[in-house]
Amino acid sequence: MNRNEAISIVLAEAFAENGLAVLARQGDDAGFQRMETLISAVKFLAEDLVGEVTLDRALVAALFSLGSQVPEDLQGAFSPTADSRCSLYRQCLDLQMAVTELMECWDNWPSEESMLTYRLTDPTAADLVTDVASEEFEGYRVGDLTYCVVYQTGDFFPVRVIRLGFNVIEVEAISEDLCRHVCKEFLDDRLNRCFQAPILPAFARFGGFDEFTVNSARKSGPKLWLLPYHYSTKTGHAIRQRHADDPDHWPLPTGTVFERWFKDSK
Repeated sequence: MNRNEAISIVLAEAFAENGLAVLARQGDDAGFQRMETLISAVKFLAEDLVGEVTLDRALVAALFSLGSQVPEDLQGAFSPTADSRCSLYRQCLDLQMAVTELMECWDNWPSEESMLTYRLTDPTAADLVTDVASEEFEGYRVGDLTYCVVYQTGDFFPVRVIRLGFNVIEVEAISEDLCRHVCKEFLDDRLNRCFQAPILPAFARFGGFDEFTVNSARKSGPKLWLLPYHYSTKTGHAIRQRHADDPDHWPLPTGTVFERWFKDSK
């Protein structure tokens, strides 16, 4: 087996109409020999790709499907006692282990430290887009007004988006007095004012995961999140009340958040 043959096997079993991924979703067993061929192909690639600088995106997507969703589908469809092919469970485990070995043995995954450095150390440098006025991230554009919310207490204060970057929203307090009353650490360090979207697993679409954009690289202070644009929160009602009482100090959000969740307050 060579690299091209191994990659072809992996891609076909993941994406073809009669591939293993489709059969597993239907509750069908592809058979002993076909599973063994796939496992051998993944094991071959685990050794063959170790020194490569990059991995093909389609290949990684195929490996993710074959190493996580396919074994789960197969194990759910066939019980250990009723299964007519007792080696199926062992092959599911072997497939998971082969994919895991490939991912763990590849030499060029960025470290968590280097990823944070690239994203957040200097949001004014290479990780910031040039024409920020035309860019949007997580429903926000530069100049939008929104609110920071303290994760533990639910208290909040108004902020303005000043920069967008690679998975980064940098904001500033509209009123330092209001900010200092709620979270004085927000003013102490720039990273406390940079917010990132969480990296969620594929099955997060079924719920149960925190989707807030948070200041995950903060140097001090509590965890803060920005108002999400794709769903409403209880904080919105409290913002409306404070805006009605004192619109100068408690402005309504602007941009996408306003259009979706606050437009009826005008």
